[in-house]
Amino acid sequence: MNFVKILAVSAAAIASLMPLSAWAQSFTVKDVAGREVTFDKPVERVILGEGRMLYAVAPIEKEDPFAKIVGWRNDLWTTDKDGFNAYVEKFPKGKDLPFLGNLTDGTLQTETVIKLHPDVLLLPIGNKTAADEVKLEDMLNGIGVKIVYIDFREHILANTEPSLKILGQIFGHEDRAEAVASFWKEQMARVTDKLKAANPPKPNVFMYRAAGLVECCGTFGPDNFGLMVDWAGGHNLGSDFLPGYTGSINAEQVVASNPDVIVVTGSNWSQTKNAKDYVNVGPNAAATFDDSRKALNMLMENPAFTGSRAVAGGNVHAIWHQFYTSPYQFVAVQQLAKWFHPNLFADLDPDATFKEFHEKFLPVAYQPGYWVDAKAGQYPDMAEIAAISIEAEAGRDRYRALARRKLLILAAMTAALCLSFAVDLAWGPARYSLSEVVAALLDPSSVSDQVRAVVWGIRMPVAVMAIVVGASLSVAGAQMQTILANPLASPFTLGISAAASFGAALAIVTSVPLLPVAAGLLVPVNAFIMALIATLFIHFISQARGVSVQTVVLLGIALVFTFNAALAFLQYLASEQALSAVVFWTMGSLTKATWPKIWVTLAVLLAALPLFARNAWALTAIRLGEDKAASFGVNVRRIRLETMLIVSLLAAVPVSFVGTIGFVGLVGPHIARMILGEDQRFFLPGSILSGALLLSLTSIVSKSIIPGVVFPIGIITALVGVPFFFSLILSNRSRSW
Repeated sequence: MNFVKILAVSAAAIASLMPLSAWAQSFTVKDVAGREVTFDKPVERVILGEGRMLYAVAPIEKEDPFAKIVGWRNDLWTTDKDGFNAYVEKFPKGKDLPFLGNLTDGTLQTETVIKLHPDVLLLPIGNKTAADEVKLEDMLNGIGVKIVYIDFREHILANTEPSLKILGQIFGHEDRAEAVASFWKEQMARVTDKLKAANPPKPNVFMYRAAGLVECCGTFGPDNFGLMVDWAGGHNLGSDFLPGYTGSINAEQVVASNPDVIVVTGSNWSQTKNAKDYVNVGPNAAATFDDSRKALNMLMENPAFTGSRAVAGGNVHAIWHQFYTSPYQFVAVQQLAKWFHPNLFADLDPDATFKEFHEKFLPVAYQPGYWVDAKAGQYPDMAEIAAISIEAEAGRDRYRALARRKLLILAAMTAALCLSFAVDLAWGPARYSLSEVVAALLDPSSVSDQVRAVVWGIRMPVAVMAIVVGASLSVAGAQMQTILANPLASPFTLGISAAASFGAALAIVTSVPLLPVAAGLLVPVNAFIMALIATLFIHFISQARGVSVQTVVLLGIALVFTFNAALAFLQYLASEQALSAVVFWTMGSLTKATWPKIWVTLAVLLAALPLFARNAWALTAIRLGEDKAASFGVNVRRIRLETMLIVSLLAAVPVSFVGTIGFVGLVGPHIARMILGEDQRFFLPGSILSGALLLSLTSIVSKSIIPGVVFPIGIITALVGVPFFFSLILSNRSRSW
């Protein structure tokens, strides 16, 4: 045998003794986003983009789940303190790992990720939109860090098993991932197979999501816990109303649905900001069942639930919230099935199932406490049921009375607006009788040309423009206050009005067109273009990661000063005639109203309202706070940017036609909020009516101060608005903000 053959045989012999992993250095995973990610070597350093991914990593990396983890988000600590403690007590390294921020709210610093030198950043699929917006993948690829998306939350049927197998590849334990997936399917089949054979009636189930942590009534759509309800043989009521896996429905809808079973999700949220009145269930919670049961029963005192079939029948339960973001859904499905069909699943023991899973796959011991019943297994007697039903009917009556009161308020505001509109048409230097004005409206041919010209050609455009502009500015202010969580916010806070004023002054003083238009359109077009530029500037700056709502407001104030300075410079250069025109335009005037301008402004308003209606529940959730809205599954950043762009355009169009009109977008929404509350079903139409009524009344006043003279309407709104707003700030009712 020659030397070459000897060398080849020796190499083969040595190779046979080497582990397979030494040869299979590179591998490729296909994540749940459909991306193929190739690694050149085994993964040694991992960042968990969500701390609760530990639930899935632990059964794969049983010996030491933290062996390859170099950083993680702190959500396990804030949302499951007992689970966090169980792991860091056994593996102290976990407590020393650095916490990272959240990609979706802009607190994840890329520099921190780079400093940890990870091989891979694991992200939940819900983070992909935010990651794409900031081009995180391109940024990290440049330094050799891979991003892999997994999902145990948004599409649990499609993504749970693939996510387990992805983790098996990354951590080098594909066999364990297969074993976990097999156990998952086996335990799920114990429920689904029996239900398929028996086909029992499905109870209507309301899943109260993160009860006590968020306001009523957060729930689940057709995925996540909603899908688990279906797997367990129930009908998830949230699936009838929500397209996504989470969302919120109003309390009246819960009353109308009258669920047979109510299941609350809870956890140890003691480390979550502003958490209170939640139901503590989860690892090691069995010791506090009395407190948990008390909290659960207190939640059922909400008018949305009292007297429902679920409460009357004692079918109220709480279950660990974190089943919704882990591969342990099979445990939740088994327990839900026992609640929905106790006789059919009398022999099923979810506690034993979860204990077996811990013993086989998890490095920490099983600690019971993952669910609790409101009645400790005892159902109320008939007298108690009757008492509860009477109380519930009283609660429903109170809620219906409140809704009727709000509808009556809206009707009264509508009647007041109609009356104000009529007075605006009837009032003017030409003293026509009311009968002449009515005749001109109903039968123009029956009155003189002069009367017809005054009513239809002069008064009507002004009166209609007052309503349309007032409604537009008020709605824009209402939604701006909502998304910026700032009671002083309005379209003017963002500098849109100042930008429009500068654009108009540029046209008046220099006759410089920003777009080639006819001379008669030069002022409104320039005003609109500058307002649009300010809007787009704020829009794109706001997309920068880490920009807060406070920064947006400060940016708007900076634009106000910038454009006011530029306006002052133009006024300094202007001729006496041009200066007079600029000053008058910046004071605002409805006398500029024409029918084409009215139709354009009205078209923008009518186009914006369906968009606001579509996002009504998301905007209401944002009003409760960013964290709560995010817990509902709301993409806060997307909704905020979309709404900001719409309201900015909604303000820019009328301002470009009638000039600067202040305080309508500031005061109008507060009037609606004081008398109708935050529910967008009432608050949105209330803001429309209050703004329209405010400007319509102001139009009347502007014609009444000096007979024959129409005061600039911006002066009137300031004179009326400033004292009113001072009283609003100082009144006790303003504290409701």
